[in-house]
Amino acid sequence: MKRFARWLGGLLLLSLLVAGCGKSYIERKRADQYFERKMYEEAVAEYNEVLTIEGPSYRVYFQLGESFRGLKDHKEACRHFELAREQAPLTPGSHERLGECYARLEQWDKSKASWEKFLELSPGDLKANRELAEIYLKEQRYDKAEAHYRAYLEVKPDDIHIRSALGAMLSAQEKYHAAVRELSLVVETKPSYISGHYNLGVALLGANENERALVKFIVVTEMSPGFMDGWICLAATYCRLGNPLSAIEALERAKKHGFSDWQRIDGDSDFRHILEHERYQALKASPAPEAAKSAAPMEEYGTE
Repeated sequence: MKRFARWLGGLLLLSLLVAGCGKSYIERKRADQYFERKMYEEAVAEYNEVLTIEGPSYRVYFQLGESFRGLKDHKEACRHFELAREQAPLTPGSHERLGECYARLEQWDKSKASWEKFLELSPGDLKANRELAEIYLKEQRYDKAEAHYRAYLEVKPDDIHIRSALGAMLSAQEKYHAAVRELSLVVETKPSYISGHYNLGVALLGANENERALVKFIVVTEMSPGFMDGWICLAATYCRLGNPLSAIEALERAKKHGFSDWQRIDGDSDFRHILEHERYQALKASPAPEAAKSAAPMEEYGTE
C-alpha cells in the first residue's frame, strides 16, 4: 500500500511537471511568434508569463530586452538586458545590446563600458571598435579613438569610410602628414569618394601643401557643386596662393548655395588679403539668392 502511494505521488508530481513544462513551452512559442510578427506588446506579456513559470532565464530576459527595443523603450530594454547579463555574464549578446541601448539614451559611460566588455569577449569585433571610436571621438579622447579605428582597419583595411574618418580625426589633432597618408589611400582606393577628397584637401591645407590642396578642392566642387564648404576651402586655398579674384569667385559660388556666415570669412586669417577688396564687400552686401541652400557632399560622384 505504501509502495502504491509513493508510486501514485510520483506519478502526480511527474504529471504536474509535464503540465508545467508544456505550458511554458506553449507560452515561449507564442511569445516568439508575437516577436517575429513585431507584435512587441503581446510578446512582452507572453515572455513575462514564461518567467512566472520558469523563473529567471538569460534567453527570456534577452528577448524581453529585444521586445522593448522594438517598442523604442530603450530604458526598459537596458533593464532587461542587464538582467540577462546577470544570468550569463560571459555571453557577448547582452553586452552588445547594452552598448547600443545606452547609446540611444546618451549614457555614454555605460555604453562605452558595455562595448569594452563585449570587445573582451569578442576580440577584434568591427562593430565594437567602430562604436568605441565614435564615443571616444565625442569625448575628444583622440588617442583612444585612433586606437579603435586602427584596430578596425587591421581587420577590414578596405573600409574607406572608416579610414576617411580616421584621417579627418588626425587632421583635428593637427597630425596633418599622418592624415594625408591615410586619406591618400582612401582616394587611391576609390577615386569617386568625395568625402575622401574633401578631407584630404583639408589635411593638405594643414600641411601647407597648398597646390595639392587646390587640386582636391577643385575635384570636390566639380563632383558636388552644391557643397558650399568645398567652395569655402577652395577660396581659402586661392588666397594662400595669391589669387584673390579666384577666391572671391569661389565665395560667390558658395553664396549661391546658401553661404552667409561672413564673420567666418572675416575672422579667418587665410582671407585677410581680400577683406577690403571692393568686389568682396559688394558680395557681402548683396542679397542672398532666393531658396538658396547648402548641400552635403555626395558620398560618391554620380550618385543622387
